[in-house]
Amino acid sequence: MRRKEGQVLKYILIVSILLFAVTCSGGEKNAVSDEPGIIKFVSVPVDRLPVVHFGMVIKSGSASDPQGKEGLAWFTANLLKRGSKSYNREQIEKGLEEIGGQLDVRVEREAIVITGKTLRENLDKYYAIFSDIILNPKFPSDEVAGLRTDQEQAIKNIIRNDARLCHEAFLRELYDGHHYSHPAQGNLGSAAKLTANDAERFYRKHFVKGNVICGLAGMYSPEFEKKFQDDMNKLKRGMVQDRTEMVAQPAELRVVLVEKPGRDQSQIRIGKMIDYTRRDSLWYTYLAANTYLGQHRESFGRLYTAIRSERGLSYGAYSYHEHFRQSGWSKNPMPLTPFNPQYFSIWTYPKRINTEFAIKMAVHELHKILTGGIEPNQLQKFVSFQVNHFPFLIETAEQQLLMQMEEIYYGQPDFIENFEKKLQSVSHANISDILNQSWSSDALLIVVVTDSAGAMKEELLTQETSLELPSGATEAGLEDVNNRVKNIDLGLEAKDIRIIDAEKLFN
Repeated sequence: MRRKEGQVLKYILIVSILLFAVTCSGGEKNAVSDEPGIIKFVSVPVDRLPVVHFGMVIKSGSASDPQGKEGLAWFTANLLKRGSKSYNREQIEKGLEEIGGQLDVRVEREAIVITGKTLRENLDKYYAIFSDIILNPKFPSDEVAGLRTDQEQAIKNIIRNDARLCHEAFLRELYDGHHYSHPAQGNLGSAAKLTANDAERFYRKHFVKGNVICGLAGMYSPEFEKKFQDDMNKLKRGMVQDRTEMVAQPAELRVVLVEKPGRDQSQIRIGKMIDYTRRDSLWYTYLAANTYLGQHRESFGRLYTAIRSERGLSYGAYSYHEHFRQSGWSKNPMPLTPFNPQYFSIWTYPKRINTEFAIKMAVHELHKILTGGIEPNQLQKFVSFQVNHFPFLIETAEQQLLMQMEEIYYGQPDFIENFEKKLQSVSHANISDILNQSWSSDALLIVVVTDSAGAMKEELLTQETSLELPSGATEAGLEDVNNRVKNIDLGLEAKDIRIIDAEKLFN
């Protein structure tokens, strides 16, 4: 009886969230102009809470940094908050603090995302600051030195954080020669040379109508919505031409070891570039398969089961069918983190002694799904998980706003509306063939942040793979699989393994 009551409550919650989503959008899709050089607007009116959310996407991110000025998009976006025509930095910070308003900027590879919120009663005061920052930035030269210091620390923080270091090193190697190869914060050498004039030029080129998506969510009047649209349309008319960069991918497995002394734990990223995007119908097949293989921060994935639950080698093991950035402290993906081309990856972080075994275990689990596919009942289980989880990605007005802006960015005006239908249409038939089109286990890139990289290289070149289980754990029932995993031949030669000093990675 208690179980049935729990199921009823679950479905009531899901239906309530979906009804809230419909209420947010007024039951209608927003009209979006496809006319070149016109700002696209999203409106999500909600009358339940006296809060107004702002969203703005500039469809240019760190990939638009000029050569030799890596980090310029980050520098420009953050300099916006340090002075405008009517407000200096102190006035901006104090003005927002006094009304409890928030204004945040983040820079992705393909976008600058500006978000903010305020109580409705403080809307006029908040909007005076917000609009002046966007429309009348000053790029104060006396703020440059301080921002350069902050940017330098942001780059060094990547090096200090092993997980972030491994991820950025993975992207650097995967996209070698591409504009994605440097972090959004840039490199230490280039960031130190950025100027206010550089930021102003970037702003004038990229903050143009045809390169912008704007939106509002929450409790605001039609009159304010019109004012917001009229004001944002004061941006200069223009378009930014899309890049058509191609990235050559090596045909063989390769390993990059990032040397960082004193680490008892290794960080591992395994993956490759992929040829599908959200616009492809097969994207839903890869989403379902990834849920089975290694849904982020969930314990039911095959990787988590094999590496964490059964052997205790790591606190987690996950996979990602596209670029993933966690939204705050949640398990959910942050909206508006576009990549093109995209990539597939696996992440885990075992003890140093178990690094090679964990790599082989991850490759083993990937190979199993590529050759054996997924049983129909298992596939439906993970499709159902995503269907039931999706409402939690759109449960607030702010999430609705960002997701609808993401729809516009990807050119998918019906993504939210059709998500369940398209996911339910995923079939287990030929799933192995489909997955092998993009996830094939040959030509993988493996990046490891580790202590004693030279010794790790020698270990990878031999056929002797260590496995040290946690205290009290046994191999009971796992001996055969463990031996097969230990005997996997990665086919590596000395030329396939490079060692990089972590401290020199982003110079």
